[in-house]
Amino acid sequence: MIGLGGVYDIGSHYVFEWKRGVENLSTMKPAMGGPSLFDSLSPTILISNKGHRLPSQPSASLSSSSSSFGSTRQMSEDRNFSLSHSTSSCETYSTPSSEDKPKEKGEPVGNFPPIFLVHGEADKTVPWASSYEFHKSLTTAQHYSVFLLLRLPITHSGLIIDMMNQRAKHHRLLVDQLVRLMTNGSDQSHDHETMTKQIISSTDQLTWRVFT
Repeated sequence: MIGLGGVYDIGSHYVFEWKRGVENLSTMKPAMGGPSLFDSLSPTILISNKGHRLPSQPSASLSSSSSSFGSTRQMSEDRNFSLSHSTSSCETYSTPSSEDKPKEKGEPVGNFPPIFLVHGEADKTVPWASSYEFHKSLTTAQHYSVFLLLRLPITHSGLIIDMMNQRAKHHRLLVDQLVRLMTNGSDQSHDHETMTKQIISSTDQLTWRVFT
């Protein structure tokens, strides 16, 4: 399974959008059914078993939230959510550092396929910390994950556009890397240690930063 420049903690990303003043322009909030459902739809939160705002009746929340978008009450709830999360433990994105210490290992999260996360360092729409935090949650839960950070100046949309456009400058570089990930991830004869070594050895370290 490969994730490309994704949002994996919706609450943190909503705070990021709120600080930029684009939370109501973005389609993320209505698509997710409103702030009350953010955690229940956030892979990072679910994998790390935080789930601190899971609604007791998701279907009711979904049906009621759609009618309240734009209302004074809804805007107040959104602002309270943003204010509380900008200062809480579920904080908005922070830049990962070499001093980050792995959390104590938890129980395996299930029989998932290997997960490879790809994100651009120059992505200003969804900061690469989104993928990094999801990767940390996966590895803490003893699930196999590799995160590749693209060092080239490719934007959020550019990551996908360059993959689809055969004439794009970075098309071949991106496609070749994805093929290597899929090839390694689908080979059942490889254990995780061997898979990691092959990915690292076949990856251009000047172009990609690899987190395992």
